This record gives sequence, C-alpha cells and structure tokens, in this order.
Amino acid sequence: MRLNSHITITNFTGRDPEPFKKDFMRLERECFPKSIRETWEEKKALIESAIAVYVIYDLKTNQLIGETYLIDKPDILFAPGMCEDDRNGEAQLWFESKDDEHLYGVLKKCQAEHAAYGYSLAVLPGYRDKALAKRLLMMNTIEARRLGYTKVYSHPREGAALHLQEFFEAKVIEKRENWYGTGNTHYLIERDVQAIHLIPIHPYKQETTYDCGIATSEALLEYESTRNPSVHMLPRERINEISRINITHNVETEAMHEIFKAAGLEVHDVLTEKELYDTIDAGHIAIIGTLDPFVWEGHWTIVYGYGKDSVYTYDVYDGIFGRISHEGLRRMWWSNYEPMVCGFTAYRPDGTNA
Repeated sequence: MRLNSHITITNFTGRDPEPFKKDFMRLERECFPKSIRETWEEKKALIESAIAVYVIYDLKTNQLIGETYLIDKPDILFAPGMCEDDRNGEAQLWFESKDDEHLYGVLKKCQAEHAAYGYSLAVLPGYRDKALAKRLLMMNTIEARRLGYTKVYSHPREGAALHLQEFFEAKVIEKRENWYGTGNTHYLIERDVQAIHLIPIHPYKQETTYDCGIATSEALLEYESTRNPSVHMLPRERINEISRINITHNVETEAMHEIFKAAGLEVHDVLTEKELYDTIDAGHIAIIGTLDPFVWEGHWTIVYGYGKDSVYTYDVYDGIFGRISHEGLRRMWWSNYEPMVCGFTAYRPDGTNA
C-alpha cells in the first residue's frame, strides 16, 4: 500500500514563488520563532537565488506544506557597506548581531570549500510524524551531492531537528545559545554529502503481517518504472494472484521473481555487501532478506542508501526510514545465515547493464 499518495515532493528550483506566497508565509508563521521570520521580500529573494529548492505539496488541499533550500553565497543575506573605521579604503560589513557575524563567516567558509548552506527545513505542524522532514533532507542531500558540493552546513535547533541532521551523519561543530534571540540553542553542523549515497523512494507499507514481499516489490516497481518505460506497475490484485499469498504462505523468492517478470522488470541477485553498494552507486535500490537470529523470522527490507557509518533501510512493516551500522547489516542479512538468494535489484551487480 502506497503511503500518503496525495503528498508529493517536488523540485521547485528556478520557479516563480509569487503564486505560492500565502503558503510560503504560512510556513514562516507556523514553523519559525518571530525573531527569525523572513519578510516576503526577503524570503522571495532567498528562494529565487537558492541553488536548490524542494517543496512538499498536498494534492488534496492544494497547499504547499514544507520546504527546504540551499544557498552558497554570503551576499544573498549580507550586502556590503562602508564602515566608519574603514582603515584600508575597502568595503566593510555592518553586523547587527554576533549571530549575523557568525553566519556570515559560515557562508564565507562555504564559498572557500565549495560547500552549501541549508537555510531552511520546515514542515507544517499538522503534517509532522510522517517522515516528510526526513524525506526533504534526503532530497537536500541528494541534490547537493549531484551539484558537486563537498559539504552542507546548517544550524538546526537542539532536539528533533538536530537528531534529523545526525541521522544523515551530521557532525556538530559549534553550539550557539539563544540563536538570534529566540531563547533556543542551535548547533552549527556539517554533513559530508559526497560520502552519503541516497536513492529517493516513496514509502509503501504492508497491509498484513505476512505481505512484506508484496510491499517491497511495489516500491521497487514504482521506482524502476520512473526510470525504465518498459516497466509498469501491477494492480495489487494481480500481485496477490502471482504471489499466491495467504496467511500461511509468505511471499517467497520465486514468487517475487514472477512478480517482477510480469511487470517487465528483469531483476538480479544481490549476494554481497559490495554488490549492494554498487547497486546504490548505480542509482538503484535493492530488496534484501533480513533475519532476526533470535526468533529466526525473515523479512524483506528495502535498502535505499549508505554512508561512511550507516546503511539506510526502509521497513515496509512500520513505514520507517531507518539506518543501521554496516556491522548491523551483516548481522541481519540472510546471506550470513543461509546459502540462498537474499536480495533483488534491477541493476546487474557485475555492471554489464550499467
């Protein structure tokens, strides 16, 4: 079952924000403390000059409900002016606060390192707890990597916002108390986006306790159908028929092969960690069989990325975008317990169909 099918994440870069003024300003009011809210003129200029903008749109309400954007130049926020104690005849900058001066320094650092700055990451309160902020930050990371930036810096608030950045392997550099007079503590963080390889997927969720194979197959088919016109989605009824699923018959390896074949998708086996990471590097997701060695129960899981420290997984049982360590993957993957096919991908790991 596809989750939140009425919600879409869209690349907004280069588009005119004016028709969405009401929605963008609602995000300012409901997501940010008063002391750091932008005026429309300020926000419009930021969006128009951003190197990447992604938004979340609710097709049911026809509203923009989330945003993230990246900038890479200090002059987007700070205009040069002459200072009274100008000693060298050079243009100086006036800073209204220590936080302004600090932020300017971070943006200059971005210029020097060919890095980007994550200026905004916001989702309306009524839409939280749906992993939408995590998916926005995923797109933020994917786009920064695609554009060749080395890192992304940002100033998340302590708590959930900071934990979200750390999910994508952010490192804390500096603590900033009472950020812009908000009374909140924020942290300067950096993410090495070139070290994180992620594939954007739409979440699916299994409808029973035993149809994880169907839900993972649907997610793989949807993703591959956007890349390959010969691949098509199958109705759920047809998938059920092919898999012969019932309460005593989980979706086995052979049935999943039949599902993919009926949809026009050729899949290949994933047997080793290297093959799994090669699959991600080639722009494909993978389905792997995982095992709880304590109760000896199997489960199909989606792998959509990896980083220096983590492997990124999506669990169709509870609809969670998660991560585990590389060692954790080795402990849970079937390949370490049984000599059988334990994974699928549309990419041939030997590279012959790259």
